[in-house]
Amino acid sequence: MRLLLIFALLTVFLQSCTDCINSNAPRYEVNRDISSFTVLQSNTLKLYIDLYQGKEQDLIVKGTENALINLQTSVTSDILTIENTACKESPTKLFSDVYIDEALQTIILENNEQLNAQTDISLNDLSFILSNTASATIEKLNVSSLTATAHDNASLQLGSGKSARVSNLTFNNNATCNAAGFITDTLYCTISDSSIVTIGVSQYIKANIQGDAKLYYRGNPTIVSESGSSSIIKID
Repeated sequence: MRLLLIFALLTVFLQSCTDCINSNAPRYEVNRDISSFTVLQSNTLKLYIDLYQGKEQDLIVKGTENALINLQTSVTSDILTIENTACKESPTKLFSDVYIDEALQTIILENNEQLNAQTDISLNDLSFILSNTASATIEKLNVSSLTATAHDNASLQLGSGKSARVSNLTFNNNATCNAAGFITDTLYCTISDSSIVTIGVSQYIKANIQGDAKLYYRGNPTIVSESGSSSIIKID
């Protein structure tokens, strides 16, 4: 398959034994026969990717020799898992770089896992499932449809200058979304339990705001409020 012109770099910071790490170790490269996707940058023990296509394609992993020995990839029901199997109890971080050539569909992060993407990401559809203080930061995202579910102090941050045609957000139990510079044409959202969402909207908002939750928006959209209209607040 033809590689995309723009690659995203995934740095998977995976836990490992102290003796598995050598900052001066040479870098190695291996090919893995796993369905491909556009990758990001992650600080996590395990990264789950719901594959955009189930076809087998090339995935390139770069890291130290020991890192590659212990880095496992698998596909189950079109979900790609990248996991380090060595000494997970150690807090030491292990670096591995992954390059892929296609589009991902779903990112699942949980239990303090962190993802940070700084390159341009252009996709048709992208979903986030974030829980238990997990966080995802995407600096440059341009999608047709964005779906995000976050709870239990999870957070999503989207950089400025990019957009989505439709966004569906469900945030509860103190989850946050900081996307003031991100513009979506249409926003459907359910926000509850002191969660806070900040986002730019150009055309239409349909919102269900419950409890102490807040929706802060930029732009001049038409607003339909199912509940909590006083908690829908325009910002400059």
